[in-house]
Amino acid sequence: MSEAARNSASSCSDVPVGPDSAESNRPPNAVTYGCDRCPSGALVAGISRWIDESPGYVGLDPEAHMWRRTMKVVSEVGEAHDALGGMLGENPRKGVTHTMDDLIGELLDVAVAALGAVEHLMGNPGRSIELLADKIEFVSNRAGLL
Repeated sequence: MSEAARNSASSCSDVPVGPDSAESNRPPNAVTYGCDRCPSGALVAGISRWIDESPGYVGLDPEAHMWRRTMKVVSEVGEAHDALGGMLGENPRKGVTHTMDDLIGELLDVAVAALGAVEHLMGNPGRSIELLADKIEFVSNRAGLL
């Protein structure tokens, strides 16, 4: 996304969505955070299908395909690692080469790759965002936040 588009687009921010909203099936004291741009699982599944149907994947052994999709997540983690080192000036010969925005972008690439891999493993049903929400709720509950 271009910088101009990013600046003009509304963002997923901490906008409370209370009991009077469309989410009335939630308990009355629940406060969730809404977003008019949050992706649907269908979009993630669409990206995953696009990768699955690309020439480098068509006809690939299913096990090799699974390895590629999973290792893409690992590759993105490596890029986040490099961005962190570059942000901190870890290499004295290179100095500071990355920004916080670079690091955040790489971490988001990890998330997209992981959600795409989840979609692929399940046959691209469009449920990755729902499963992510379930996981966040589980961890929040375990942390005593819910």
